[in-house]
Amino acid sequence: MLALLGTLIASYLKLNVGRTSIGNAERWCVNLPFSIYLVWLTVASLSGFLIALTRRDAGYLFVLVWSLIGIAVKQAKFPLVANSAWAASALAFALAVYSIIQRRR
Repeated sequence: MLALLGTLIASYLKLNVGRTSIGNAERWCVNLPFSIYLVWLTVASLSGFLIALTRRDAGYLFVLVWSLIGIAVKQAKFPLVANSAWAASALAFALAVYSIIQRRR
């Protein structure tokens, strides 16, 4: 998700959304969808991260681990995406184990 977020931010900056004069077709078919998707992904990333940190919900984190491993396996042809997903899944797994340990104390 973070790799996708980074790619969207780079695309958004490269498009110069809101900074250059463009036609209506490009505004509605390119800039608007990128803007909406970027906002959606930013909110989803932040809320997921905050839930994981504040709630210490191991179930939530294990679902996140499972989905990140799925992304890593499916995108194995693209090392940047696969390695990012593996790293994020390891971090989420560590947080899940940590949350379980903390709840047992």
